[in-house]
Amino acid sequence: MKIKALKPKKGRGKIEVLAHMKEISSLLDEGYTRKSIYTALVSEKQISVGYVAFCRHITAALAPTEVSPKEDSSQKTSPKLKTKGCGHNNNMTDEEFDAATGGIK
Repeated sequence: MKIKALKPKKGRGKIEVLAHMKEISSLLDEGYTRKSIYTALVSEKQISVGYVAFCRHITAALAPTEVSPKEDSSQKTSPKLKTKGCGHNNNMTDEEFDAATGGIK
């Protein structure tokens, strides 16, 4: 049985970029451009990902993470559906309904 050459697994480029994020972040803080950092890492054979993917991974890694509080499952409501053309309000109070219908129920 012959051993086939292993294909790079999906997500390998992201792993390569994230492995160097501390260095990349400090170089960006010093004023280096993404392109110059990318060129240096590729020439040193530290990463093998394309430039666009490199930038996407950096942007995602540097984006602030939002921490949302856990939702209480007892207070979940169904999402409101948007309808086109109707323009009516399904959430009328009793007073609004009486005013709109003239008190007919």
